[in-house]
Amino acid sequence: MTHCIDVDIGSVLSPEARDPDADRARMVDDEVHARVEQERQMLANEVHDSVAQSITSVRMRMTMLRDAIARGDTGRAGTLATDIDTAIAGVQSGLREIITHFRGAMAAPDLVSALEIAIDELRVVSEVEIDFTNLLGNAKLPAYEEHQMFYIAREAITNALKYAHANCVGVLLLEEQGHIELMVTDNGIGLEQANVRQQGHFGLRIMQERARRLGGTLTVEPCPCGGTRVRLVIPSCPPISGEGA
Repeated sequence: MTHCIDVDIGSVLSPEARDPDADRARMVDDEVHARVEQERQMLANEVHDSVAQSITSVRMRMTMLRDAIARGDTGRAGTLATDIDTAIAGVQSGLREIITHFRGAMAAPDLVSALEIAIDELRVVSEVEIDFTNLLGNAKLPAYEEHQMFYIAREAITNALKYAHANCVGVLLLEEQGHIELMVTDNGIGLEQANVRQQGHFGLRIMQERARRLGGTLTVEPCPCGGTRVRLVIPSCPPISGEGA
């Protein structure tokens, strides 16, 4: 009687008998695939945080423009139309930056100045009080860290305005006990009612990923007196003096 036995020859061959070139090729292929996936995710993050947030700002301005037109306030409408045109140009510039450098550019060369510019713009489009307290001083962090922290802060502020309907937002930046901390708090309707975890899940996931890249932690939790608090904590490192990084 003849029996047919299905055997995986590769599983019984000794390591010496296998083709080392084939093994190396598989390892290289796996590594390339992992790198491509990582770059794809990083590019998606940059598009979301740079372009999508700018489009959100344009939509806020469009709402204000419609209100101005309905009131017959031509002066205000004209100003808003100019702002919208400038914002759209900013979106185009952001896309070019991502295509060229695979990441968006901040509006200023340092974190504090970039946050001040972004917060001023969000104050205008949302007509919400946004308070920025900088206790970090003039310390300049590595450019990569500043880039990640900037987009985490702007996403947190945008979520507070878009989902939580807050009329007061606070942004705090400080360094103490060997770590740097960024905190964004609001007096909005809170996480559960705003349904942020469902509606803004992609943005929250990107914030968490950026925090991991910095070797830090990001927590999103209710404030004791209502609203939401987003807190980023990363290890402190010696500040970089001068330009560059």
